[in-house]
Amino acid sequence: MKSSSCKLIASFLVLVSQLADAHVSLSPKFAEPGQNLSTAFYVPHGCNGSATIALTATVPESITAISPQAVTNWTISTNYKDSTNSSISNFTWSGGYLKPTDALSFPVILSVPNVNLSNKQNETVYFPVIQVW
Repeated sequence: MKSSSCKLIASFLVLVSQLADAHVSLSPKFAEPGQNLSTAFYVPHGCNGSATIALTATVPESITAISPQAVTNWTISTNYKDSTNSSISNFTWSGGYLKPTDALSFPVILSVPNVNLSNKQNETVYFPVIQVW
């Protein structure tokens, strides 16, 4: 098992480890502060000729509400920041199989932080992601 981790108000980026050649991105990746955003972690292909068998995303501290959505033939598991189970720290889609040449979107709904952008053009939020193959 291996892993790889404008002025449109607030931008969201996926941070993937540089250990391998992963290309996971968010689509769409821009949002306005304070809105609910329906987005997805987009996996355009497997890596090194191997199928993707799991995808884990870590939730940044600034994101207080996020809900990973179902993907056919994949199971979602979540870990929480504390015992109240009210704030997700990370989540994983697993149990599925994404061929090395196929693409798939893993959808989430999240609340964008309501940040003050009067002194800056945008705010970047990083979601560390591990793609397992």
